Amino acid sequence: MVSKTARKKTGDKSSTQVWDDITLVILAGGASRRFQGKQKALIDLGGTTVIESILNELGNSFKHIYISVKNDEQERALRAIKTSFNEKISYLKDLAQFPGGMRDDAAIFGIYSSLSEVSEPYAFVISCDMPFVTRDIVSLLAQHVSTHPDAIVPRWENGYLEPMLAIYQAAAARSIIEKHILQRQYQLIGIFKDLKNIVHVPIESIKEVDPNLSCVVNINTERDLEAAREIFKTRLKKATP
Repeated sequence: MVSKTARKKTGDKSSTQVWDDITLVILAGGASRRFQGKQKALIDLGGTTVIESILNELGNSFKHIYISVKNDEQERALRAIKTSFNEKISYLKDLAQFPGGMRDDAAIFGIYSSLSEVSEPYAFVISCDMPFVTRDIVSLLAQHVSTHPDAIVPRWENGYLEPMLAIYQAAAARSIIEKHILQRQYQLIGIFKDLKNIVHVPIESIKEVDPNLSCVVNINTERDLEAAREIFKTRLKKATP
């Protein structure tokens, strides 16, 4: 029996799972200083932008998609990208006022703003510079939502977590993030010390559905971009009959 959280679209040969209790949050409001301020979401991978790569893979798996942006300029640029998912996308700007009057470019502020607006109880949060997150990764993490955790996050053998590839219980995470903002603690990884019920998904489990761990690839440098373009090219060749 399919749970309330996960159902499958009928009449769709791919039988895409749709996560009713989880929304997709894409953080696209970063300053991108290493790319001269250019939006990383709009970087071309080889005929497809990073944001299109994310949406093409994950768009059908969620009823709602939220893209966190810093300002109107970012929103306009992203809206100019036409996809079949535009009608389900909502653009969220940072709150005008954060707890304690604090403000910073750290990702924790974009997440706090997004979790203040989402309607679903859970949010799958990724960065806009992670083009290779797949539906299989979402399924692997989302299977734990039924246990009602505060967060579901991949964990490496050395204990390092992947907070930008995680599912958060919106209300619980927002409350903890607010506390950290007030304490001027802006590193997202820090909130995991205070979240009460965390499911850690071993990186070995991630490898079972993503052997090369492409899902954790993000684009921070020109070298990262070159590597991402090679991955994209290889995947494109495999997908072409």
